[in-house]
Amino acid sequence: MVDPGEISAVYVEAYGLRARVELVAGDPLAVLSRVLPVPLHATPAPSSHVDPPADRTVVAHDIDELVRSVLPDLELWVAEWAHERVFVHAGCVAVDGRAIMLPGRSHAGKTTLTEALLRLGADYLSDEYAVLDSDGLVHAYPRPLRMRSTGTWRSLEPAGLGARTVAGPLHVALVARLSYDPAGTGWERLSSARGVLEVMDNTVCARSRPREAMDAVSSALDGATVIAGTRGEADETARDLLGLLRSVP
Repeated sequence: MVDPGEISAVYVEAYGLRARVELVAGDPLAVLSRVLPVPLHATPAPSSHVDPPADRTVVAHDIDELVRSVLPDLELWVAEWAHERVFVHAGCVAVDGRAIMLPGRSHAGKTTLTEALLRLGADYLSDEYAVLDSDGLVHAYPRPLRMRSTGTWRSLEPAGLGARTVAGPLHVALVARLSYDPAGTGWERLSSARGVLEVMDNTVCARSRPREAMDAVSSALDGATVIAGTRGEADETARDLLGLLRSVP
């Protein structure tokens, strides 16, 4: 057992990548194990060599600074360069083994809508990334939901909503690219081609690995229903989406 006080670095391994996070003071393991759904390996000694471009070192002086500095940067780096995986900015839940993908940029309300679906009995995959393989199947990225409230963040475990977390892989049955509008709901069904463009617009590696991204997204949307537009309150929209999913063969 390694004494947390002796830890000077944490190695994060995910999707074929290996990163090093250095901490000047404090215990990074307890925090990172809660916020990153990837294996963590601690070392009490200075870092051994990590071949570039996998070396990703962030220095922090306390736990809060570590989380603020590491989490967005490290998750985005993994999403950009993950081996044989394509990350889409999207909430993702499942009902009866079929996935609902909610693509959208940061602050688009993905987590709010994901939470509403979980409260109605959906299973949880992610509130941030839908992870696609080369066959278009979606895998979980099961970190705690990150809820924004009056300028601050809080973490919420799916189990606290009575929801279970599933790993996948699952077929995508419904894609809903919706932005909040107080005026209410106004969405339309999209063709397969337009649906692919909507999802590609929210795919992290669309520019760095365009062919891989296009192949995975096209496969994921093959046979899926895709809608886009505006939504009203999350609870009502969640009920509408579940009703729409049930109407999809």
